[in-house]
Amino acid sequence: PSIKQLQPVADVTNPWSIVIGNPNLKPTFTQNLSLRFNDFNADSQRSLMAMVNGSYSLNSIISKTLFNPETGGQTTTYSNVDGIWSAMAMFMYSRPLAKSHWRMSAQVFSMYNSTVGYNNGEFNRSGTWMFRPNFGVTYSNDFCQISLAPQYGLQLTHNSIANQNNRTIHSYGARADVAVNLPFGVDIATDLNFSGTSGYSQGYNSDQWLWNAQVSYSTLKDKSLTFALKVYDLLQQKKNISRNVTANFITDREYNDLTRYFMFTVTWKFNTFGSSSQIPDMGGPRMGGRRNGPPPPPPGAF
Repeated sequence: PSIKQLQPVADVTNPWSIVIGNPNLKPTFTQNLSLRFNDFNADSQRSLMAMVNGSYSLNSIISKTLFNPETGGQTTTYSNVDGIWSAMAMFMYSRPLAKSHWRMSAQVFSMYNSTVGYNNGEFNRSGTWMFRPNFGVTYSNDFCQISLAPQYGLQLTHNSIANQNNRTIHSYGARADVAVNLPFGVDIATDLNFSGTSGYSQGYNSDQWLWNAQVSYSTLKDKSLTFALKVYDLLQQKKNISRNVTANFITDREYNDLTRYFMFTVTWKFNTFGSSSQIPDMGGPRMGGRRNGPPPPPPGAF
């Protein structure tokens, strides 16, 4: 606990929001456990990853706020509680389809958070469960690469206090990526993403299309110098919305964001360890451009 949380003297800097510490607070002790498994088969280009982790806290420090209906003011103090924990599980699988140019990947992500607190002196336990399954396919050859990945997410929130509303949020959409390698070092790439939500507070649900595009030209003998013109959010629809859930409140936030803009870049790749053919391609994410080695997994992969 901090000095503010321990000090048993009322802080009346704001008479409408008085804070009194609790000198009997105990330190919080948190236990974490994580397990992870990875497997990659170089011959079949199959990859698999699974991960689980959990966390449990003893003597968690939370705030207890009481509202005065006559004055409209509030008094806050602090208390130790048990029962704050979380658990997460994730699974990812990716492999080529037979010996064709197609590749598939699938991911499943799930998380549960349990929090406790006091709502105007009444004990409340709040739980939030998130579930996101994703699937994607990619087609690639020497000329182009095309990826398609539908997306879906579910978030459920429940409270032990009867007068606290339980909430359900659905998020859905799809993403498509296209990259074309033209002669003479010219590459064209574009991606289109649709996303929508339902279940947020009134005025916060949205449907949006995000469209980015790029054209690039690589020159010099080894194509190490690249000039690129990138355009982000061509349709000017980008929005950022998030939800924060605690045992005391649910907050929906919308953030201002930079919408359509253009960027011109110059990239020079060089090395002092030999020719570029001796350096392996790590398969990092990029929008467009030429690459060596196997194609990356579809968008949305972990």
